[in-house]
Amino acid sequence: MNYDNLKFPKQGKKKRKKPKPGKYPCERQKESIIPGDKKGRCYICGSHVNIQNHHIFFGNGNRKNSDYCGLTVHLCLEHHKEGKMSAHKNREVNYRLRQIAQRAFEREHGSREDFMRIFGENCLEEEYEKKNEPIQDRRPKWKTDL
Repeated sequence: MNYDNLKFPKQGKKKRKKPKPGKYPCERQKESIIPGDKKGRCYICGSHVNIQNHHIFFGNGNRKNSDYCGLTVHLCLEHHKEGKMSAHKNREVNYRLRQIAQRAFEREHGSREDFMRIFGENCLEEEYEKKNEPIQDRRPKWKTDL
């Protein structure tokens, strides 16, 4: 059937974009490379109910990068979207998952520079800086201290 004469013609199918050669230091991963992640079991609590696949780096094209590099983890609904300790609502849980994912990426695929080139951030840098930071600089600065 020809759709050209309709008021709102259907658009053609979009072609799937292939990744640029040299963008990824690895082949496409079919499964998660996160240690301890099992399909059908929540990574945080071990539940077998309402399991969803969580892309650790999401938004702004990072979901595709996360999927390609195997940086996904299985979470129950409570720890994925709904609960107070969910990866999408709690910054601490999200940041810990990102740190675990970066360690797994560096162990399996490449260097920290490769990770930063693909995802545009480094989740392990602040951890290193906090350990080596002097104790007196950790306290908050008050107006009276200036």
